[in-house]
Amino acid sequence: MKKIEFVCSANQGRSPLAELIGRNRLQDNGAVGYDTSSSGTMLQQVLDWEKGADFPFGVAAWAVLNATKRGEIYTELERQSLTPSLTQLESLPLTAEPNGFSPEQIRQVQSLAHKAFHIYEGNEVAYRAEAVKKFGLTGILKTSRDQIVPREDTILVLGMGKDNLAVINKLYNGFPNQPIVDTLKDFALDGKGLKFENAYGKDLAAYLVMAEEIRDYTQKSIDRALSIG
Repeated sequence: MKKIEFVCSANQGRSPLAELIGRNRLQDNGAVGYDTSSSGTMLQQVLDWEKGADFPFGVAAWAVLNATKRGEIYTELERQSLTPSLTQLESLPLTAEPNGFSPEQIRQVQSLAHKAFHIYEGNEVAYRAEAVKKFGLTGILKTSRDQIVPREDTILVLGMGKDNLAVINKLYNGFPNQPIVDTLKDFALDGKGLKFENAYGKDLAAYLVMAEEIRDYTQKSIDRALSIG
């Protein structure tokens, strides 16, 4: 069986949906001897965060800012108790260290980030189910999560973004099987450096827009993979 693998960060919001879309496309094409799978490049880190480990401070700041803009995540008391200003947090890159912030401010940001993170995770599970219904997909949407590992039966590995590619390429470096590795959009459109937005942390409408892009690029990728053989 030849496998086409879709890869995102946590194997939750994007790659399982692409896996099911891809399997449906293979069935529509009557492709025998092919199947799809999905995995994540940073699942262990995500699992650590679920258990309460601190986020990188810049990531935590982004989560707090995004949740504040959404409006329904935090209570008024939680918003008022946050002592770092939103302006301070907005200036931070994702790689930022908590330099200049007090231990209490760091604790506040991490605590609120964890609340947002758990809500976002629940959103993704609900949103992808809505996408499956909207697209009329058949079959079972994957609910387990897997960390990517190199496989002998994989012929094509498609990452949702460039950050996924670095991990994928490192894993397959020196491995006996050398699949084609690319981003989903680049492979679908035969492009280079093309991006599409990640709707993580956004609302259902934004997720469904992203899901439609995933559907389009996944179907095109399956068709191209079958033409290559």
